[in-house]
Amino acid sequence: MVDKAFEPFTPKFFYKLIQLNDYSVKELVEKNDELSLLMLINRLQSTEAFRELNLPENYLKNKGVEDSVFGMMRIKRLPA
Repeated sequence: MVDKAFEPFTPKFFYKLIQLNDYSVKELVEKNDELSLLMLINRLQSTEAFRELNLPENYLKNKGVEDSVFGMMRIKRLPA
């Protein structure tokens, strides 16, 4: 009975689980969208891993990360 009372306020959505390992780094970079960026970030375990991504110059543009630490790492080109 209580669950019926809250039914109009309960969002109706579903989760779709995505296996991160089903996509290569190259595939994620080619998608060039926000979800693929999050999946790339999830793979990072170190700054070395970030350097190894070799993202295209304009990859972070229009994703809202230019001013973030992630964006600054790309712009400032961390020394090897």
